[in-house]
Amino acid sequence: MRAEEWFPAFERNNIPIVLASSNYYAPYAGVVIRSLIDHASDENNYDIIIIERDISNPNKRILLQMAARRKNISLRFYNPGGFLARVDVSSLGTEKFPLELYYRVLAPYMLGCYERLLTVDADMLVKRDIARLFWTDLEGACIGAVPDIFWQGFYEVNYVFAVNNMSAREYCEQVLGIRDPMNYVSTGLVLYDCDKYRSELDWQTVISVAKSKPFMWLDQCELNVLLEGKIKFLDPLWNIEIPTNARSQYAVDSAPIRSRQAYANALERPGLLHWAGIPKPWVCPDVQYGEEWWETAMRTPFTGHIIARMFDALQTRREYYRNKYGKEVAVWNPVPDVTREM
Repeated sequence: MRAEEWFPAFERNNIPIVLASSNYYAPYAGVVIRSLIDHASDENNYDIIIIERDISNPNKRILLQMAARRKNISLRFYNPGGFLARVDVSSLGTEKFPLELYYRVLAPYMLGCYERLLTVDADMLVKRDIARLFWTDLEGACIGAVPDIFWQGFYEVNYVFAVNNMSAREYCEQVLGIRDPMNYVSTGLVLYDCDKYRSELDWQTVISVAKSKPFMWLDQCELNVLLEGKIKFLDPLWNIEIPTNARSQYAVDSAPIRSRQAYANALERPGLLHWAGIPKPWVCPDVQYGEEWWETAMRTPFTGHIIARMFDALQTRREYYRNKYGKEVAVWNPVPDVTREM
């Protein structure tokens, strides 16, 4: 469907929620959608839009079936090919950070009919009715987002990143150039005032800045640079970053005490859980709160796909457990094939 043919799915109480996904991430997007549907109220209408270029027809059919049982849930696929044909994004996508990450930053331009949009990552789990967040007063800001507790911890201890051998403060001064590093936000979830966003930024600027700076976290760093002072800070419960490795746990433990207190309070009443680092819960089920992700995943038609991939990632799991426990741990104990002894 072309952008000029795109309209909200419902006339009243329409809440557009955007995910960007490749075919590979479709099963994990399905888990997010399952959790969103689980907490959707009957009073609102949920307009789920998956921005994609290569999701297979079988995976599309599965995702559509997941949303088909609720009259107030719409799920549609938007192919940005027409928009991208006008934009030179050839140098943006990498194996580590695929092009799909930029779809979220460009979504307000792709879907020009919306006044507001919510974008969510595929490595999140909805724990409350997301409609409660959608109507938040942004008080004139372009976007709403949650301060990034990982970044705050890294900045507090001036952590040196292996990827570029820069300390957090060097990176902030030399690359980001933001005035208040503690206001750096996570973009796993973003609430856009689309009209305000489009009036402040044009998509050409978004693309050119993305290409001009050596950002570590691509679209996230870019939004922090472009929108400093124009971001409404949301309640931390709407993007609780879950530590999945020693580095991210160290970051949380090192964050300022006020941030850690807000983080602890959010965990008591979570709105969205976000496994922002690696490994993901679909690779190592016993990362923190991994059981909650798997309880939801087991209620999707993608269960078999997810389990098969987990076995494919066996070496990653071995490394995770070795780092966690300091020794080799049996991560897969197959039942003996007794038929061979008969």
